[in-house]
Amino acid sequence: MNINLNIKMVVADLDRTLLRTDKTISGYTAEVLSLCRERGIKVVFATSRNFGAVVGFIDEKVRPDALALTNGALLYADNQYVRKVFMPDDVRDKMINNLIARGVTKIGARSETTKYTNRRILQDDNKSWDFKDKIPEPVLRISVHHDRADDVFAAAAGLDELTVYTVDGEDVIDIDSTAGGKWNAVKFLSEYYAIPVSMIAAFGDDFNDIEMLRNCGVGVAVANALDEAKAAADYICDTNNKDGPARWIAEHCIVPRTKSASDNR
Repeated sequence: MNINLNIKMVVADLDRTLLRTDKTISGYTAEVLSLCRERGIKVVFATSRNFGAVVGFIDEKVRPDALALTNGALLYADNQYVRKVFMPDDVRDKMINNLIARGVTKIGARSETTKYTNRRILQDDNKSWDFKDKIPEPVLRISVHHDRADDVFAAAAGLDELTVYTVDGEDVIDIDSTAGGKWNAVKFLSEYYAIPVSMIAAFGDDFNDIEMLRNCGVGVAVANALDEAKAAADYICDTNNKDGPARWIAEHCIVPRTKSASDNR
């Protein structure tokens, strides 16, 4: 049964939601997203990834209208950044000092262009850094190794400007500006595109998706989502490996499946 929910924007998390386990977007999902745009439905990717880790999924078939990057701290639309949320420098420095005081040694901090790290240099944008020195530019995120979770939460106690996220299946904990976040990015886009929140459908699977699942007009968790994400959602769709979000959009947003779309692509 098709139900027209009058959705004008779809906002989808990438990893374990829109992407399959092999980190690809299927041909079927790409076609549904393309049909969304043809029918005037905005397509937004909301992810903890940075720009460089997203561009590989964008081509002539998959071309989102906007990207909410680094958990919403950076918002890219109309070929430009329309919103940037950095940690206050004093809060950033206090958090890093708190981590060091608790003996946390595996630290990373991402600016708009560089990841400062005292771990192995794995990527071109990584820069080796001793965190006893002050970082010379604004920071979007701090990350630490997952085995120090208790110390991370304790170090962030009282710093209301920061939000700590554990990410299912990942070996790091993310510390972001509370003013960022995917839900805040969605609210900004709601005003930017003059689309009421009630006409926005959000798709996700993890802790950092819960706010937008709960507060958007429609929240849809994939079947492989955390129980907490499912509890925040209005609907549960099929898994990421079975194109759950695209199938839900095709059924409920009246984006009909075309003859050329294939379940197996």
